[in-house]
Amino acid sequence: MKPIIKDLQAVKKDLLRLSKKTNRMKNQLEKLEKVHAAKKSRKKAAIKAKPTKKVAAKKAKKVSASHTLLEIINKIRGKKGVDTATLKKKIGFDDRKIWNVMNSLKSRGLIKSGGRGFYVKA
Repeated sequence: MKPIIKDLQAVKKDLLRLSKKTNRMKNQLEKLEKVHAAKKSRKKAAIKAKPTKKVAAKKAKKVSASHTLLEIINKIRGKKGVDTATLKKKIGFDDRKIWNVMNSLKSRGLIKSGGRGFYVKA
């Protein structure tokens, strides 16, 4: 009987050791599950589709002041030319702007002075 009792005690020790080992493994698995669950909850936000860019309508090109003044001088062809008062009425620019534009047109050789305040096509 003694050998059977010794065998049973050895089996009992083995079972206790195995149960402790399984408890440790169970605890490790629970820790891993908690970490894995925390990682899942911190999931990245869903990638949103980028909105397509709308093509902006092309804006009409602005005509420069010198171009408009040159057109008016070409349309009105008098011997004396066009005076600043007429240009002011037609376009609505102030005297200073008309004077500046006319000087730039003169320097480019597109118009000539027909007298004081008069401009003629070159």
